[in-house]
Amino acid sequence: MRKRCRWRGGGAGAPLVALAIALLPATAAADRLLGLTAELTGGAGWRTSLGADARAPGFDAITGGVDALVGLEFGGSAAVIVGGRLHGGTSGGARYLEAAGDLGAQLRLGERVRLRAGFSGGEGWIPSHASSATMLGGWLAVSIDVLQLAAGNMALTFMARLDVGGFLGAGPDFAIGTMALCGGFGLRY
Repeated sequence: MRKRCRWRGGGAGAPLVALAIALLPATAAADRLLGLTAELTGGAGWRTSLGADARAPGFDAITGGVDALVGLEFGGSAAVIVGGRLHGGTSGGARYLEAAGDLGAQLRLGERVRLRAGFSGGEGWIPSHASSATMLGGWLAVSIDVLQLAAGNMALTFMARLDVGGFLGAGPDFAIGTMALCGGFGLRY
């Protein structure tokens, strides 16, 4: 009678098993007619008012947070993506938070580079002032594989993103027009 061996997960062997799976050869993304793409990135950001904003001329927010996206990729070259982001930091000495959802498109510019563009909508908060505002705008991002794993299907990535938009119906704490620049490192599948 054969005895079955069961791996229960956890323990010291779990990181080694995860590393072995990540390094296994896999079908290249370009060979798939339809595939899933996903990325999780953490990093720093900066949001500021555009020009001489009459409502909040000195609006600046230094933030850090996480960006996540998933998408359906066609032929390993283009994808429809949805995502979300949560960033927090300070603006004028007060705590600042923002959460937004994204809808966009991704285009592969080779094995290691992806260009993304889309629309974003969400909410910004300054809790100590009991103030919030709806954010709407567009964005452009680039993601570059720094270290590829699993025959290029997984990678450690660097991502940079530029947002341009505005805070709608907000009080004096939020700028009418706003721009954000953020970047960080993460993991792509």
